[in-house]
Amino acid sequence: VYTHLSGIRAIGAKTQTMAHLLISHRTGRAAASATAVGVAMDLVTRKAVPIAPERRARLERFLLRG
Repeated sequence: VYTHLSGIRAIGAKTQTMAHLLISHRTGRAAASATAVGVAMDLVTRKAVPIAPERRARLERFLLRG
């Protein structure tokens, strides 16, 4: 059995970096970790665009502190 923890590690002008961690209930230690970078995209032009202020505000609620 594992506990899954996720959050936003950083928010850039056009990107967000997400962190994920699985903790083993048996050992209490990290069993796996992952980091992913998401890019805000214009789906028509297929180019990176700045993160909209409304979206940034929603993402900031999940920002990891410390």
